[in-house]
Amino acid sequence: MKRSVFVSLLIALAFLGGYGYGRWYANGPVQVSAKTTPRILYYRCPMHPSFRSDKPGVATCCNMTLQPVYADDSSGADAAPASLPAGAMRVTPRQQQLIGLQYGKVEYGLAARALRGVARVAVNENKIVRVQSKLEGWVDQINVNAVGATVKRGQVLLTIYNPKSLLAQQEYVNAMTASGVDMNSPAYTSAHALNKTVNGEGVMTAARVQLQLLGFTDMQIETIGKSHQTMARLTVVAPTTGTVVEYNVQPRQRVTPETLYTIANLSNVWVIADFLAVDATAIHAGQPAKLTVPLLPGRTFSGTVDTVLPVIDPATRSLKVRFEFDNPDELLRSGMYGEVELRIGDGRRKLMVPQEAVLDGGRKQEVFVDLGGGYLAPREVKTGERFGDRVEIVKGLKTGERIVTSGNFLLDSESQMRGRH
Repeated sequence: MKRSVFVSLLIALAFLGGYGYGRWYANGPVQVSAKTTPRILYYRCPMHPSFRSDKPGVATCCNMTLQPVYADDSSGADAAPASLPAGAMRVTPRQQQLIGLQYGKVEYGLAARALRGVARVAVNENKIVRVQSKLEGWVDQINVNAVGATVKRGQVLLTIYNPKSLLAQQEYVNAMTASGVDMNSPAYTSAHALNKTVNGEGVMTAARVQLQLLGFTDMQIETIGKSHQTMARLTVVAPTTGTVVEYNVQPRQRVTPETLYTIANLSNVWVIADFLAVDATAIHAGQPAKLTVPLLPGRTFSGTVDTVLPVIDPATRSLKVRFEFDNPDELLRSGMYGEVELRIGDGRRKLMVPQEAVLDGGRKQEVFVDLGGGYLAPREVKTGERFGDRVEIVKGLKTGERIVTSGNFLLDSESQMRGRH
């Protein structure tokens, strides 16, 4: 009997010990879990942050799954202290990760960038010479009869049969003979001939003027004077060295005041390139430029800005700029396409930020600045020139400040919903 009572007491003590042990260690994990699990404040739509709910689910506006917004254990609240700038807000590390915030620094960079524009090679109109003749008659012999032909200064292009001027030529020859002027004499000079003219040789002068009025050049008149013979067939020579770009001559054609040949000196060409209209103020005459052409791989041509044309293409909103490029080997031909590169900027160091960091609202520009402790605040800035993917900061920031470079649009939306504007 005593033994059974003793066994019953041992069983009772074991039960009480086990129950106490379980109660002791069961409280520990519960308390630890309560401390480490963040408290959910509310649920918010990721697309429309203004939509909030105290229960999980989907947003009625767009059917997107609501995301929880957790309380900040360190601060106990998500409101910014009154001492912070207007519009400042606290963004927890979890929220920063959700919206993909990225940061950068305000720092100095070289004020230089490259502008590139699609370009087309054209003939330099300042290097074009149009060959015309005031002589009456008909085309007799054509020596140059193709576009693209290369001619040299003084080269005979064609001859003109001109019988009507024979009488005027003979009068000039007779006047020279009567005055005693011999152009073939070693003592002959233009000053000597002028002296005879001043001393009463008016007939010779009148005959020379008559030939000039008929369209004779000084070289042709000199040829008649040296040979003392009239010429029924007169030559038309190239006034410059270049390439024939227009040809308007046919055999036995009657000579009219129209252009017979158009000769262009292709050792210097124009290049017309299109740039964005916003870059108009950065381009000016005299700037050096480089040209590359796909048809001439490995070659780079150097030139300068000639004129910024005062025309904006209404279709593309592009600005046309004219360049001059030396073309000594005449590799560049009219109609070729290529790319022109301009280096913009003075190379000085200026305060800059990534272009995506600036929120441009039209009337003002803003950048979100990291104030530390998770607080971010919008700050109005004044921007300057753009250099590639960076933009100059004229006012509002200082070097070394940490700014938001990605995700700032969501921050701006949240800031506006909090009544910043």
